[in-house]
Amino acid sequence: MFNSAQKTKFSEIGSSPYCRTTLRWLQANADPPIRNTILSFLLHPLIRSYRVRSILGRRSHKRVFDNLKTFQLTQDGGDIPQVLGIYALHASRISEPAAGDPLKDPAYVGKAGAVTLDNAGSILMPRRAKEHFRGIDYGKQKISATARDNRPGVEAQNEDLSVLKRKRLTWYHEQLADNSLGPVHLAVLTTFPLPEIEKEDYYLYLDFLLALAESIDAVFLGTLDSDINPFADLYATWYGKAHRPKDMPAPAFRGLNRALPLKQGCKPFGAHAMSLLCSRSDMNTFIQVTRDHETAIYGHLPTRPIRWERIASLLRERGVNKDKAQIRNIYDHRSRRPQSGFISYKLSKWRFIWNELYFLKQYLDQNGVVHEPKDENNLFFHIPALEEGCETSWDVQRMLRRSGFRDRGDPEFMPSFLTQYLPSLLHPMSANDAIPRIKARQFLEIWYCVQAQLLADGVPRDRLKGFGPL
Repeated sequence: MFNSAQKTKFSEIGSSPYCRTTLRWLQANADPPIRNTILSFLLHPLIRSYRVRSILGRRSHKRVFDNLKTFQLTQDGGDIPQVLGIYALHASRISEPAAGDPLKDPAYVGKAGAVTLDNAGSILMPRRAKEHFRGIDYGKQKISATARDNRPGVEAQNEDLSVLKRKRLTWYHEQLADNSLGPVHLAVLTTFPLPEIEKEDYYLYLDFLLALAESIDAVFLGTLDSDINPFADLYATWYGKAHRPKDMPAPAFRGLNRALPLKQGCKPFGAHAMSLLCSRSDMNTFIQVTRDHETAIYGHLPTRPIRWERIASLLRERGVNKDKAQIRNIYDHRSRRPQSGFISYKLSKWRFIWNELYFLKQYLDQNGVVHEPKDENNLFFHIPALEEGCETSWDVQRMLRRSGFRDRGDPEFMPSFLTQYLPSLLHPMSANDAIPRIKARQFLEIWYCVQAQLLADGVPRDRLKGFGPL
């Protein structure tokens, strides 16, 4: 598909298997490194499971749906996994078809990408499965109504019959509603991670990746029907037979796809996961609440860091009604995106800590509480008032108060603050240089280098067993 797109000109778009947007995307990503990255992504075990890859990679597709994990379509879609991705519909024959009808079982490949709730609160694949169930059910009702209406001496009993006949019915739903077929089952072929959109247009890639994966599966399973499709040229259903690799197994199903997904076009992946929980206006209100009431909603103590009830109350005052669980989810989402102006607890805490550090350091310098290190071998500045006896953080706090220092934090804040930050504040390097820290990976590299040198110097290996990670 990438190679074909590179050779296609925009003046040939009408007869090509692409629309303008998909052709531009395929050409922009056709370079081998980018293309291979995309293909590696589509073949990742979390995207395409090893089980699906193994079953679809067989030399025969006759028993594909017998081996894949399938879910029967139901009215509520309760058994369908709530995932974003590509699926296949299939129905097996339970009786002989009417004269002239094909003998192969029908199959259809589709994608589930709707992240907005339907009337029953379903999204993604369960929502799509319910739409298919309703469509097939309408098809069965229409077939039954037509059969009753065509019987000699039988008239339509109500007006619903004529309404049902006029109702628009998708072609593949009508085919799957055939009485010679058993229940329709859905098999998940590919699952995609649900993106979290922050900015720019990178989320456009998802819809293109979905269209690409759906097109590949439709071609691979042979579900593109061009024989009796009047729109074969318009929607490029001829692409399946023309470009399907010869070493692929012969199609084992009667295809119900009447359009190549890449020809249908792609649109932005409009909403993302957080839009299910709150609107953009609600999100902006939440951000503004954290900016206007930072000190009211955050306490800089381990025992009560975030006052969720207070946040809920402030949001209700501004017309946003969310419970505690919803507020936690919105908070987690926004706390990973500080550039939006949102003030998280961690940001608020560090702003307070740095203010306290600056205030304490300024006090220590201006009031002569701290003395310079005695010599170059001395590691810390000195507080003479604390150098006699064994003092605790409470003693340090009392000493500071006796000297006139008044902290601005909560009563429980200063002891933990002194324990954690006063030693670093008194270290000579803390003013200008970061204290060097060795990482675990660097430690391992050093150890293995030393071990190799010891072995090269003739040290027996059994003498090294008690040292380091071997």
